[in-house]
Amino acid sequence: MISYSLNGNVSATKSSTASKPSPSGLVYDALYQAMCVIPPPPAQLPPPTLLNDGVEEKPETRIQLKTFQYFLSEIATWARDEKIVSNGFQQRVDRDVAEHEFIDRLFFFWDTSCCGALSFQDLVSGLDGVMFNDLMENIEWFFNLHDKNKDGFLTKDEVLTVSESFLFIFRFEVGDAYLGAVSRFMTNAFEYGDALLADVDQHKEVEDDETEPRSPLPLPSNQPYLNLAT
Repeated sequence: MISYSLNGNVSATKSSTASKPSPSGLVYDALYQAMCVIPPPPAQLPPPTLLNDGVEEKPETRIQLKTFQYFLSEIATWARDEKIVSNGFQQRVDRDVAEHEFIDRLFFFWDTSCCGALSFQDLVSGLDGVMFNDLMENIEWFFNLHDKNKDGFLTKDEVLTVSESFLFIFRFEVGDAYLGAVSRFMTNAFEYGDALLADVDQHKEVEDDETEPRSPLPLPSNQPYLNLAT
């Protein structure tokens, strides 16, 4: 049933993405492996409509978060933890699925139908939306991924979450150059964010007493802070 459902989805996906390279083959293999290890719920037929009433349709397989985590660990090195195990005669590499908020965030970001599960098409479209981007498009993609309420701004908490995502993704990089890069990102983000707040006068002031000067209120952690252009 799993293979039958996936084959139908692969055919539909290939026809819809024929204009540019598609990760369908890679996705199919990794998804099939993930569903064998962590089986998804039984595939369900889409609800009947006036347009397809009486016409038999193929069941759609959707995976939940645990299966998605395993799937991602098959195609992305940062989504898994590896360790070398030796028994004195031979060595092997053991893989463990990594768990991090970034992976959970990615799952719900790709769940465009908001049903708590991903279809094969969701996975292909999600990967397609990041694999073939240039630098500026990837910056916009990463920004939108962390903009939780989709208001076009990141809060201070969300800026911190971006830095945590960077540290998670690049944790296997040799040396500590990536630590300096993330640190510079944080410094620049807070400098530009504070400058943006000053320009639009978003700081509210309180008066301690009639003789002392006013001081700005601390910025709430959920206050819009940094936009994409900044």
